Amino acid sequence: MRCTLSITSLCIGPFLHHYGRANARPSPIFYELLSMSLATHMRVSALLQMCHAKGEGAYVIQKGDRTAGALLIRQNHCNGTSTLYARRYTMEGEAEWQPVSDDDFQPDADIDTTIEKRLRTDPDLWVIEVETRDVIALLSAV
Repeated sequence: MRCTLSITSLCIGPFLHHYGRANARPSPIFYELLSMSLATHMRVSALLQMCHAKGEGAYVIQKGDRTAGALLIRQNHCNGTSTLYARRYTMEGEAEWQPVSDDDFQPDADIDTTIEKRLRTDPDLWVIEVETRDVIALLSAV
């Protein structure tokens, strides 16, 4: 006999069993919440693997909280400038990546200062540096 398990069944099974409805199906809202609560370390791992698969550089600069840490992505342009991206939520509740400042190409020293300020107020922050030209495709996948 072959047994197949999915991430969804591993996460939902104990939830349903706990409430005594082992054969019940959760509502679509539960699936949506499950996808929204993807742990940060899993997002980081996926991002690193995507970059490395393309032969591009990706580095963990600062590790934060494994499950709920915020994530900053620094795109290094390899010419003394960088762009810093953060996840923000729209009025519709959808997450999107946006540059932290209006100026896309900032000196590396300014980006370092911004990261240091954020780390002082949020010790759970993750900072990832990537060396890729197509950052939009990368961010849309994470």
